[in-house]
Amino acid sequence: MSLLKAYSQRKDLPLLRFLNPLRRPKEGSYFAFEGINGVGKSTALNNVAIALRRLNYQVTTLVEPGATPLGKRLRSILLEERNSGSTEQISPMAEMLLFAADRAQCITQIVNPALIRDEIVLSDRSLLSAIAFQGTGRGLDESLVFEINARAVSGIIPDHIFIFDLPPEEAEKRLQARYASCPEMILKDVMETENSNFHKAVRDSFLRIAESEPKWCTVVSALSSPEEIAGQVLKHCLSLLNQ
Repeated sequence: MSLLKAYSQRKDLPLLRFLNPLRRPKEGSYFAFEGINGVGKSTALNNVAIALRRLNYQVTTLVEPGATPLGKRLRSILLEERNSGSTEQISPMAEMLLFAADRAQCITQIVNPALIRDEIVLSDRSLLSAIAFQGTGRGLDESLVFEINARAVSGIIPDHIFIFDLPPEEAEKRLQARYASCPEMILKDVMETENSNFHKAVRDSFLRIAESEPKWCTVVSALSSPEEIAGQVLKHCLSLLNQ
């Protein structure tokens, strides 16, 4: 069953009825780039942004977490502090709520204003990451994770999500190569330090959601070259923009 339909049909959680009244007027377009770490989504986002700007589109790009001043502080707690000697263990629920707080601030300060200006927003991650990483990966209830994050973003969800797919072992090779080529990157993203079972579960979650939401999500093979991937995503974006 569709992820959104399953949640909306719960009598105690009329999520779509909650989302629809709060959904922004049709101004601008909001696309998210998702996947496990190391799949090349950030590279694809940058390449697509460059191509859209060359076509005279106004584009705003952002990375979750850390796109706002508050977000930068939250990112330090979420993704870096545990690498720098901190002994405090952040619970899965606290982690999810901190990500949701970053997302709420990002929507308010960056995404919604850009959409009101009729711009294209390209986001490196979205509330879908919460379902995959904190829901499936950390073992939290997915419907609760979805509800909290949907409320955090005031119902402003991406128009379309591109899920970049790669086997976890290949993604790990790319991450190792990245750190080898950039010795100054001494702190790894905490998610990158999780074991292979965690990344496999997260990948499976992304693919399961994509299968249940084919109109909302498109799976992109990350095995192709960066140029081919950017071309494929750009073509899809332009098709959506022209609808």
